[in-house]
Amino acid sequence: MKNTNANLKKILRTTVASVALMWIALLSSGCAIASQGTVIDKTTGKPIAGAIVATSWTGYASMIVQTQYVCYDLEVTTTDERGRFTVSTFGKFRPFLQNKNRGTNVILPGYQLDPASHEFNLVMAPRQGTRSEQFEKANRYPPYASCPDSEQKTLPYLKAIYRELKMLATTKKELDTADSVLWSVETVEFGQKIASENSYKRRLEKAQQDKNEKNIDTEVNGAAVLLPEAPRQKLETARENK
Repeated sequence: MKNTNANLKKILRTTVASVALMWIALLSSGCAIASQGTVIDKTTGKPIAGAIVATSWTGYASMIVQTQYVCYDLEVTTTDERGRFTVSTFGKFRPFLQNKNRGTNVILPGYQLDPASHEFNLVMAPRQGTRSEQFEKANRYPPYASCPDSEQKTLPYLKAIYRELKMLATTKKELDTADSVLWSVETVEFGQKIASENSYKRRLEKAQQDKNEKNIDTEVNGAAVLLPEAPRQKLETARENK
């Protein structure tokens, strides 16, 4: 009887250890259980395709002097035609972290995340306010700079921000802001040197365009005046025909 109990305890310990090792292997390799969510339009109630969903895992690491807030994993994905997205349930395995938390954010040009959203039931509401107010709300970099491989992973996020800023920008300051986001995108894709060269070329082209528009004038009583758009086009055509 004693031998039987000893054998059962041995088998139980071996089984528990095997299960624990299996879970550790799965979590450390990133093969965690997946969770699925949906992004919907608050106005229509319909699913939204093409929304960028970013999920980050954070926690506090115990240091000698004080605890340090760290982001230990990041996943960025795009919703399918049914508005669905899939992310890991646990993220990468990181032991010894306290107060672990998983946060999800969504970006979609023209929309903002509604307070009624839950972690896997995300509701997007049309962005409200004036054009300039909408521009300020859209002008936000993804808060994932400290996450592993954040530059490559947040590239779709940055591109979506640029598209919306470019669509809303009208003033020189706003156009410069949109161009700075494009510079960040191209820095990740092509490197800082090429991104800076492209930005410089765009600024030269814009300056030349502004100069050409100011030079399209005519003489009225000996004074040069800037023509409205329609007469300006006629004058350009007349000059080309000469």
